[in-house]
Amino acid sequence: MRAVVVRLLLIVPFLAACVPAAEEPRPLPVVEASIEDFYGYWQGATTEGSDQSRAAFVLVEPTEQGFRITWRNVSASGDGGVVQRESELRFASTEDPNRWTALQPPDSPIAISAEMVDDTLHIRLAATNEDGLLEEQIYDRRIVGNFLVLDYRRLVDGEERRQLEARYVRTDI
Repeated sequence: MRAVVVRLLLIVPFLAACVPAAEEPRPLPVVEASIEDFYGYWQGATTEGSDQSRAAFVLVEPTEQGFRITWRNVSASGDGGVVQRESELRFASTEDPNRWTALQPPDSPIAISAEMVDDTLHIRLAATNEDGLLEEQIYDRRIVGNFLVLDYRRLVDGEERRQLEARYVRTDI
């Protein structure tokens, strides 16, 4: 019995040395993107929870001052009709080629910033809601393969109230 224990004590460390150490999972490489990568007409759908879906369309295009992003979504209303929403934001170039300032009419939400960081176009909006609380909307768009992926969050007084994801494919107008 003692010989078996001694052999096991000698074999186990040897076997352990032969097994390669588990590698740490590597993060996916960050791909640099430019605003030009986002230009075009995109169609897709948003999802919110498991039961609500909206047809969604996005147009990102250059302007003389910077770029414009227009989006529209269409969904069924509770009474069997159709609800359509459309918004547009315009941004002017700055000295930093990866940052833009908002050009918005006074009656619209205040667009705080548009910024390209690595592979993501970040757009932040802020306004005071009817209750006097700060409401922020964050639109993070990335190109993933052939898709434009949107991660949207709405915060009210710093608390996340809504989140949705949308996937779009580039199409010809």
